[in-house]
Amino acid sequence: MDDIRQETLGERHDLIIDFRELHHPTPPELVEQDGVLAEHVRGEAIPHRVQFLDVAIKFLEGEFTDLKTASPDHPSRTLLGMLTWQLTGDVHPSYRLFNASADADLWFSAKMYVAEETGTPIEPVDFIRTHSPAPPLPEGLVSRSPTRYRRFGGDPVTIHVGQRTFHKRLLIGSLDEQPDQRPDVDAVLNLGEESSKWVVPPAKTTSECDRRAEKGCLLWQPYYSQVGAGTMNPANAIRWAACMVRVV
Repeated sequence: MDDIRQETLGERHDLIIDFRELHHPTPPELVEQDGVLAEHVRGEAIPHRVQFLDVAIKFLEGEFTDLKTASPDHPSRTLLGMLTWQLTGDVHPSYRLFNASADADLWFSAKMYVAEETGTPIEPVDFIRTHSPAPPLPEGLVSRSPTRYRRFGGDPVTIHVGQRTFHKRLLIGSLDEQPDQRPDVDAVLNLGEESSKWVVPPAKTTSECDRRAEKGCLLWQPYYSQVGAGTMNPANAIRWAACMVRVV
């Protein structure tokens, strides 16, 4: 991201975000750097500007309060994605930025947004990165099945490794609506503040695969690290999960 700034036009409060999108027509090349698997990325940095209209700031912290003071390679400038949602009763949808810094945070609602040209030229990029970004999520509304939530407590994840498929491997999210019985999945990682409802003291867990982030580390099966770059490793995934989850 290049800049985040606020503008006031009469009674309307707007938020403007300038950023450059990484576009690489060819897949990154898997390389080894200092004994670690990495990706060699070649492509273009395409400039974009998005203006959110009639904004109400709910959370603004860290480097996002004055992004210009952050160095060009500061983690807060790396935009990983944006989450948007609109709950029943909300007048406008809400938006939240996700970036590589644990300190920078921006959460707001807006009536609408418009895309604008920045006039900045497209620049070539060529760099090495030690992580593999997750594929983009499909656009559209997320269905909420009462039957599935009663059974799983959320959305079970299917993992594809080569030609092999593993169903119900991990439950992600929605533990605030967890059932009284343990979800029908292989492993549960509870990143919330409350203990899992199916864990009855003095027992700490009902499965050796279940963990709470606040109660210690996770255990995982032996992992073949040469199948991808750094963040494909479960250890790194857990480290990032601990950094990214925040109570609001």
